[in-house]
Amino acid sequence: MGSVHSYTSTEGKRRYRIIYRRPDHRQTTERGFSTKRDAERRLAEVEITKDRGQYVDPASGLVTVATLAKEWLRQPEGVL
Repeated sequence: MGSVHSYTSTEGKRRYRIIYRRPDHRQTTERGFSTKRDAERRLAEVEITKDRGQYVDPASGLVTVATLAKEWLRQPEGVL
């Protein structure tokens, strides 16, 4: 189970971060939630997807089109 913590942003606003363990047991955080309730909802989503085996690491969405194109171009013709 993860946890929710508050912090003060550089603009002086109260924000919330969640801290949880990924399925590979490494700790990670997500921050910038404007309400505690939003942070709790996101944490609940993460825990549910982990329980269902459907967890997707948010960092995996940081792959660039250039990287994907290189991988796609390396594939033999006709294979997708």
